[in-house]
Amino acid sequence: MNRKTTFWTVIVLIAVVIFVWWFYSVKGITITDDYDTKVVYTTNLNEDEVPYRNDCRERKGTFNSCGNPCDPEGSICAQVCAYTCDNIPTEDNGSNGDDNSDGEDNYIGNELIRAYEPAENAVIESPVTISGNARGTWFFEASFSAVLVDWNGRIIAQGPVMAEGEWMTEEFVTFESSLEFTSPYTEGDPDFYKRGTIILQKANPSGLPENEDAVEIPVRFSN
Repeated sequence: MNRKTTFWTVIVLIAVVIFVWWFYSVKGITITDDYDTKVVYTTNLNEDEVPYRNDCRERKGTFNSCGNPCDPEGSICAQVCAYTCDNIPTEDNGSNGDDNSDGEDNYIGNELIRAYEPAENAVIESPVTISGNARGTWFFEASFSAVLVDWNGRIIAQGPVMAEGEWMTEEFVTFESSLEFTSPYTEGDPDFYKRGTIILQKANPSGLPENEDAVEIPVRFSN
Protein backbone atom coordinates (compact mmCIF):
# COMPACT_ATOMS: atom_id res chain seq x y z
CA MET A 1 0.00 0.00 0.00
CA ASN A 2 1.57 3.34 -1.06
CA ARG A 3 1.48 6.54 0.98
CA LYS A 4 -1.32 8.07 -1.06
CA THR A 5 -3.61 5.07 -0.51
CA THR A 6 -2.78 5.01 3.21
CA PHE A 7 -3.54 8.73 3.48
CA TRP A 8 -6.99 8.40 1.92
CA THR A 9 -7.75 5.29 3.98
CA VAL A 10 -7.05 7.25 7.16
CA ILE A 11 -9.19 10.15 5.94
CA VAL A 12 -12.12 7.82 5.22
CA LEU A 13 -11.85 6.18 8.66
CA ILE A 14 -11.78 9.57 10.36
CA ALA A 15 -14.83 10.67 8.36
CA VAL A 16 -16.73 7.52 9.38
CA VAL A 17 -15.92 8.10 13.05
CA ILE A 18 -17.02 11.74 12.84
CA PHE A 19 -20.24 10.78 11.07
CA VAL A 20 -21.11 8.15 13.67
CA TRP A 21 -20.41 10.61 16.48
CA TRP A 22 -22.47 13.33 14.78
CA PHE A 23 -25.34 10.96 13.99
CA TYR A 24 -25.82 9.82 17.57
CA SER A 25 -25.19 13.28 19.00
CA VAL A 26 -28.00 14.67 16.86
CA LYS A 27 -30.28 11.85 17.99
CA GLY A 28 -29.43 12.76 21.58
CA ILE A 29 -28.49 9.26 22.71
CA THR A 30 -25.52 7.59 24.35
CA ILE A 31 -24.38 4.13 23.27
CA THR A 32 -22.14 2.35 25.75
CA ASP A 33 -21.89 -1.01 23.98
CA ASP A 34 -23.16 -2.32 20.65
CA TYR A 35 -23.47 -6.12 20.28
CA ASP A 36 -24.93 -8.19 17.44
CA THR A 37 -28.41 -8.50 18.94
CA LYS A 38 -28.28 -5.93 21.73
CA VAL A 39 -27.38 -2.29 22.33
CA VAL A 40 -26.55 -0.91 25.77
CA TYR A 41 -27.33 2.81 25.89
CA THR A 42 -26.79 4.48 29.26
CA THR A 43 -27.09 3.71 32.96
CA ASN A 44 -28.31 7.27 33.60
CA LEU A 45 -32.02 6.54 33.94
CA ASN A 46 -32.77 10.23 34.40
CA GLU A 47 -32.29 10.77 30.67
CA ASP A 48 -35.37 11.06 28.47
CA GLU A 49 -36.41 7.61 27.23
CA VAL A 50 -38.03 8.84 24.02
CA PRO A 51 -34.94 9.11 21.75
CA TYR A 52 -33.72 5.74 23.00
CA ARG A 53 -37.10 4.10 22.32
CA ASN A 54 -37.13 5.60 18.85
CA ASP A 55 -33.62 4.34 18.11
CA CYS A 56 -34.55 0.86 19.34
CA ARG A 57 -37.62 0.80 17.13
CA GLU A 58 -35.47 1.71 14.14
CA ARG A 59 -33.30 -1.27 15.02
CA LYS A 60 -36.48 -3.43 15.26
CA GLY A 61 -35.54 -4.46 18.79
CA THR A 62 -37.26 -4.41 22.20
CA PHE A 63 -36.56 -1.43 24.45
CA ASN A 64 -35.94 -2.16 28.13
CA SER A 65 -35.86 0.74 30.60
CA CYS A 66 -34.06 -1.38 33.20
CA GLY A 67 -32.08 -3.81 31.12
CA ASN A 68 -28.96 -5.87 31.71
CA PRO A 69 -25.90 -3.81 30.66
CA CYS A 70 -23.58 -6.79 30.19
CA ASP A 71 -22.38 -8.72 27.16
CA PRO A 72 -25.07 -11.27 26.15
CA GLU A 73 -22.34 -13.90 26.05
CA GLY A 74 -20.83 -12.87 29.38
CA SER A 75 -21.15 -15.00 32.52
CA ILE A 76 -20.77 -12.22 35.11
CA CYS A 77 -22.97 -9.13 35.24
CA ALA A 78 -23.16 -6.06 37.46
CA GLN A 79 -26.59 -5.65 39.02
CA VAL A 80 -27.40 -2.21 37.62
CA CYS A 81 -30.11 -0.96 35.30
CA ALA A 82 -29.45 0.49 31.87
CA TYR A 83 -31.49 1.53 28.87
CA THR A 84 -31.05 -1.34 26.42
CA CYS A 85 -32.36 -2.49 23.07
CA ASP A 86 -32.69 -6.27 23.12
CA ASN A 87 -33.63 -8.94 20.56
CA ILE A 88 -32.30 -6.96 17.59
CA PRO A 89 -32.72 -9.02 14.40
CA THR A 90 -29.58 -9.97 12.53
CA GLU A 91 -29.10 -11.32 9.02
CA ASP A 92 -29.19 -14.82 10.50
CA ASN A 93 -32.31 -14.44 12.64
CA GLY A 94 -34.14 -11.84 10.57
CA SER A 95 -36.83 -12.20 7.97
CA ASN A 96 -34.63 -13.76 5.25
CA GLY A 97 -36.05 -11.47 2.62
CA ASP A 98 -39.76 -11.94 3.28
CA ASP A 99 -42.18 -9.09 3.86
CA ASN A 100 -42.32 -9.48 7.65
CA SER A 101 -39.12 -7.56 8.35
CA ASP A 102 -40.43 -5.40 11.21
CA GLY A 103 -39.15 -7.48 14.11
CA GLU A 104 -42.27 -9.61 14.34
CA ASP A 105 -40.35 -12.46 16.01
CA ASN A 106 -39.75 -10.22 19.01
CA TYR A 107 -43.29 -9.93 20.32
CA ILE A 108 -45.49 -11.72 22.82
CA GLY A 109 -48.99 -12.41 21.56
CA ASN A 110 -50.94 -14.12 18.84
CA GLU A 111 -52.62 -13.41 15.51
CA LEU A 112 -54.66 -10.62 17.11
CA ILE A 113 -52.15 -8.74 19.28
CA ARG A 114 -48.39 -8.23 19.40
CA ALA A 115 -46.82 -6.77 22.54
CA TYR A 116 -43.28 -5.49 22.00
CA GLU A 117 -42.78 -3.71 25.33
CA PRO A 118 -41.98 -4.77 27.92
CA ALA A 119 -39.97 -7.78 26.79
CA GLU A 120 -40.62 -11.17 28.37
CA ASN A 121 -39.17 -11.29 31.92
CA ALA A 122 -37.98 -7.68 31.63
CA VAL A 123 -37.16 -5.94 34.90
CA ILE A 124 -39.70 -3.13 35.26
CA GLU A 125 -39.94 0.09 37.24
CA SER A 126 -42.80 2.56 37.57
CA PRO A 127 -44.12 3.73 35.21
CA VAL A 128 -43.87 0.74 32.91
CA THR A 129 -44.49 1.38 29.21
CA ILE A 130 -46.68 -1.04 27.29
CA SER A 131 -46.55 -0.88 23.50
CA GLY A 132 -47.24 -2.95 20.44
CA ASN A 133 -50.02 -3.34 17.92
CA ALA A 134 -53.32 -5.18 17.82
CA ARG A 135 -56.05 -5.72 15.32
CA GLY A 136 -58.96 -3.32 15.59
CA THR A 137 -61.16 -6.13 16.89
CA TRP A 138 -59.08 -6.19 20.11
CA PHE A 139 -60.29 -2.67 20.94
CA PHE A 140 -63.64 -1.16 21.84
CA GLU A 141 -64.04 2.60 21.68
CA ALA A 142 -60.32 2.71 20.83
CA SER A 143 -59.12 1.04 24.04
CA PHE A 144 -58.61 -2.20 25.94
CA SER A 145 -57.44 -2.91 29.50
CA ALA A 146 -54.01 -3.68 30.93
CA VAL A 147 -53.61 -5.20 34.39
CA LEU A 148 -50.40 -5.67 36.38
CA VAL A 149 -50.47 -8.39 39.04
CA ASP A 150 -47.91 -9.72 41.48
CA TRP A 151 -46.75 -13.34 41.91
CA ASN A 152 -49.93 -14.15 43.85
CA GLY A 153 -52.32 -12.63 41.32
CA ARG A 154 -52.98 -9.49 43.38
CA ILE A 155 -53.71 -6.47 41.20
CA ILE A 156 -50.94 -3.87 41.49
CA ALA A 157 -52.15 -1.51 38.77
CA GLN A 158 -54.60 -1.35 35.91
CA GLY A 159 -55.70 1.09 33.27
CA PRO A 160 -56.79 1.61 29.66
CA VAL A 161 -54.49 1.16 26.68
CA MET A 162 -55.40 3.50 23.84
CA ALA A 163 -55.14 2.97 20.11
CA GLU A 164 -52.91 5.49 18.34
CA GLY A 165 -54.84 5.35 15.08
CA GLU A 166 -58.19 4.43 13.57
CA TRP A 167 -59.31 1.37 15.52
CA MET A 168 -62.42 0.46 13.50
CA THR A 169 -60.52 -1.89 11.21
CA GLU A 170 -59.40 -5.49 11.07
CA GLU A 171 -55.81 -4.39 10.44
CA PHE A 172 -53.15 -3.91 13.12
CA VAL A 173 -53.29 -0.66 15.08
CA THR A 174 -50.42 0.69 17.15
CA PHE A 175 -50.95 1.17 20.88
CA GLU A 176 -48.86 2.57 23.71
CA SER A 177 -49.65 3.31 27.34
CA SER A 178 -48.05 3.19 30.78
CA LEU A 179 -48.94 1.97 34.25
CA GLU A 180 -47.75 3.53 37.48
CA PHE A 181 -47.36 1.14 40.38
CA THR A 182 -45.69 0.48 43.71
CA SER A 183 -43.40 -2.54 43.60
CA PRO A 184 -44.52 -5.39 45.87
CA TYR A 185 -40.90 -6.41 46.33
CA THR A 186 -38.72 -4.96 49.08
CA GLU A 187 -35.15 -5.84 49.91
CA GLY A 188 -34.98 -9.05 51.91
CA ASP A 189 -38.15 -10.57 50.42
CA PRO A 190 -37.95 -14.00 48.76
CA ASP A 191 -36.86 -13.77 45.14
CA PHE A 192 -40.22 -14.97 43.84
CA TYR A 193 -41.76 -11.74 45.13
CA LYS A 194 -40.12 -10.12 42.11
CA ARG A 195 -42.35 -12.07 39.72
CA GLY A 196 -45.27 -10.34 38.10
CA THR A 197 -47.47 -10.43 35.03
CA ILE A 198 -48.94 -7.81 32.72
CA ILE A 199 -52.26 -8.96 31.32
CA LEU A 200 -53.56 -7.36 28.13
CA GLN A 201 -57.29 -8.01 28.08
CA LYS A 202 -59.28 -7.91 24.86
CA ALA A 203 -62.17 -5.47 25.06
CA ASN A 204 -65.41 -7.40 25.45
CA PRO A 205 -68.43 -5.08 25.61
CA SER A 206 -70.79 -8.03 25.11
CA GLY A 207 -69.66 -9.70 28.33
CA LEU A 208 -69.92 -13.09 26.63
CA PRO A 209 -67.25 -15.61 27.75
CA GLU A 210 -66.65 -16.77 24.17
CA ASN A 211 -65.50 -13.25 23.27
CA GLU A 212 -62.92 -13.03 26.05
CA ASP A 213 -59.21 -13.15 25.26
CA ALA A 214 -55.97 -12.02 26.89
CA VAL A 215 -52.21 -12.09 26.50
CA GLU A 216 -49.88 -12.35 29.48
CA ILE A 217 -46.38 -10.87 29.70
CA PRO A 218 -44.22 -12.22 32.54
CA VAL A 219 -42.11 -9.48 34.14
CA ARG A 220 -39.89 -8.95 37.16
CA PHE A 221 -40.02 -6.08 39.62
CA SER A 222 -36.79 -4.21 40.24
CA ASN A 223 -35.01 -4.28 43.62
